[in-house]
Order: sequence, then C-alpha cells, then structure tokens
Amino acid sequence: MRFGTLLFGLALGLLASACGEDTPVPNTGSYRLGAVNGLGLPALRWATIECDIWITNGALSLGTADAHLEITEGTDCLRNGTPATVGIRSYSGTWVSENEGFRFTASADGVAGDSIEITGTIESDRVLVLVDPAFHAVGEGQLRFNWTPLVLP
Repeated sequence: MRFGTLLFGLALGLLASACGEDTPVPNTGSYRLGAVNGLGLPALRWATIECDIWITNGALSLGTADAHLEITEGTDCLRNGTPATVGIRSYSGTWVSENEGFRFTASADGVAGDSIEITGTIESDRVLVLVDPAFHAVGEGQLRFNWTPLVLP
C-alpha cells in the first residue's frame, strides 16, 4: 500500500512539473505602449542640436495570425525655427510566437516589396516587449506593450 501511494505521488509530481513549463502565448486583441527602454511616455528616441524626436504613443493589435503596429512620434525642431510635427509609423503583417520570443514580419506604411522583421520577447500572455525597427540614440529601442482587455459598456 505504501509503495502504491509513493508511486502515485511521484507520478503526480512529475505531471505537475511538466505542466509548469508551458511557453507563454500572447493574448489576441489590443496592446498599448507603456514604456520605451524602461522609461514612461513621452520617451526621447533621438536628439540633435536642432531637433528632438519623441515617442508619444503606440498601439499593437494582434489577430490570430495578423498584426498591426502604430508608433506616434512628435518631432520638435523649434530650436531651429521649424514648427513641431506629429507623425505615425505604421506596420502591418503577420506574427508568430517562437519559444519565449515573438516575430512580426511586416511592411512599413503599406510599402510592398521589402519586409522587415520586428522581434521581441513574450514576458507573459499580457506583456510583449518588441524591438523598435527605428533607430534609437540609446539602446535598441525596447517597446513595452501591455494588453488592454475589451471593456463592455
């Protein structure tokens, strides 16, 4: 009887440890940009003597296989007398999760032909960290997105 109990306990322990190693898969739906390189928004992406480029907002939408990423940036060149502008970088394409990583293959602003790969990590089913395809003055431009659950009225 004790041997059976011991065997059952061992089997249950092995089963429980095997279940804990699932690879996280992101939720489909909407994600909001929360931080860039660990800093809150707005976050400075690039600065020169005359201009600054700030990331002010971002959104990521994941379908079952398709994805759309938008990054809103403000360009402030008031130091050289040029008015400030706001622009949106937009990427549409497909995505897959691989191990604990994320790969998004997209064309920039709907441009056909050349595609880019945006990679990142899946921190949980609700948090994705992507590497921004645009150049950043400091670091590789880690964009931290938080899942936004659908709120019904």
